[in-house]
Amino acid sequence: MTPLICQSSEELVGCRGLCSVAIAKRSNPEDVANARTQALRQRGYSAALRKPRHPSNRQKGMTLIEVIISISLVSMLMGAVYALYIFSMNFRQDVVNQASEVAAWRSIMRRVTCEFRFAMVYPIMERDAETGEPASKDFGLRGNNWQMQFVAARLPGPAAWARPSLIDGPIPPEPDVEMISYSIRYDEEAEEYEGLERSSAKVLGLERQQDVSHVRLISAKVKLLYIRYWDGSGWVNSWDGKDLPVAVDIWMGPNPAVEELEDNDDPDEVVAILADLGASRRIIYVPGSTQSLALMQGSGASAPGSSSRPGGGQPGGMR
Repeated sequence: MTPLICQSSEELVGCRGLCSVAIAKRSNPEDVANARTQALRQRGYSAALRKPRHPSNRQKGMTLIEVIISISLVSMLMGAVYALYIFSMNFRQDVVNQASEVAAWRSIMRRVTCEFRFAMVYPIMERDAETGEPASKDFGLRGNNWQMQFVAARLPGPAAWARPSLIDGPIPPEPDVEMISYSIRYDEEAEEYEGLERSSAKVLGLERQQDVSHVRLISAKVKLLYIRYWDGSGWVNSWDGKDLPVAVDIWMGPNPAVEELEDNDDPDEVVAILADLGASRRIIYVPGSTQSLALMQGSGASAPGSSSRPGGGQPGGMR
């Protein structure tokens, strides 16, 4: 009989079970069944406690390629987020700039409209061009496509309402008429347009006080000022100053275009150029003109609102 050689603990348990079964065969059947059950239990318990033959203590890690790919994806994501942030900031700044420009133009147009409501023909003492002697001449508005000058009524300053007992000395004269001018300031040294300039001079009696003129740059964003005048039958590019026009067509914009508009007599082409430049337009009715006053008295002079109204049938206003 060949002896059994057990090489492991499991085989040893199995051998013991077989030996128990072999021994139990010589006994009664119940002992054989009990021995077999015990052998199976011992074998299952040993299998549960069995350890792997080739244990591995290495931990899984990321390779260099995986690290590079991860860094690239994170960098791309951060770049996309930063680009979106820059785009949103630039878009917001553009919207703010456009809103501020529109607000500035509306404020200027509102001011000019209010001043033209009080524009009037006023006698001004000026020197005659032929004799050189001072003479009183009616002055309403004088201007061309790039600048204009007119007389408007205004409320007197606080000095006109002061009590003589509260002021040392005589009350200074406070005029209620002023000469107003609008033009684009141009820097000849830098060769650039600085913005819209407004100047005003007080008018006392028949004399204009040049020494108390106030000149101010009211908007650096307005680089274009284009003006036309309605004479009752059509638009003209200049006004002589003896009377007020029925209406004034004013364009303002951020882009100067003197070369494109200078010496251009086609009104449709001028309007197209101004519209392409993004200029804002307003047609201002002047109630103090002679034709407007005649119209109010029942004259048949054409004025805004008739079939030959300013603007070629298009309503004026800020765009």
